[in-house]
Amino acid sequence: MAQSFSLRIQEARKFERWMCVYREQPGLFRLFEKAEDPEGLAAQRLAHLAELEGKRVLEIGCGTGWLTRRVASLAAHYKAVEPSAFMLAEAGDLHPAHALRASGQELPFADGSFDRIVMSWVLLDLRPSVRALVLEECLRVLKPNSADRGAGIWLIENAATGEFQALRGLLDPGGHGELAPLIEEFGFSPVEMVATQIRFQGEREAAQVLGAILGSRVADHLQRQPRVDLGMDLSILFRPNASGG
Repeated sequence: MAQSFSLRIQEARKFERWMCVYREQPGLFRLFEKAEDPEGLAAQRLAHLAELEGKRVLEIGCGTGWLTRRVASLAAHYKAVEPSAFMLAEAGDLHPAHALRASGQELPFADGSFDRIVMSWVLLDLRPSVRALVLEECLRVLKPNSADRGAGIWLIENAATGEFQALRGLLDPGGHGELAPLIEEFGFSPVEMVATQIRFQGEREAAQVLGAILGSRVADHLQRQPRVDLGMDLSILFRPNASGG
């Protein structure tokens, strides 16, 4: 019988070092961010679906600015927060985003300050209890506005399909894959899947970055079968502002 997805994700987490590389090797993590969807297709679709133009937008966990650089100029007012000083230093100037160091659990903004909140590859890296705190803060700083159909929280996360998820051993065709807790426990709905790529400058960079983040199994695989790019399916998810009455 095929191994259940919950067991496969537990197995993957024994090897993967996302947060360790994020905190300790921001330069290496930026190489990964640069390789993700280099044409910015998912960011373009999120900006369109969320109707960011002319809105007050908050980005949580901006990292080195993958999403920020692609959508900040569309908004009337854009703020980006990131808890890691190392990541912000690696990001450099994210104008006009006005990036600042802050945690999603304690946002330094007044109630109702924003029309939209966006995140890319953030919530799935948090413990469930921390996710709940971040979402509480999101709802607090969102402006209640039931007439605005795009008001709420918009995410980009890995879909359950594609070569990248196959490399991680996390394919879940017909299921929600890693997205299941966001959908089943936290009220997000998948809006659109965007087929894109993760593409590195060369085989050595791909092996270095993916081996560091995804662990020894992937490092060994890429040594045997070097790759520069992989298909990467990304999911755009949405949770409306529940406080909008």
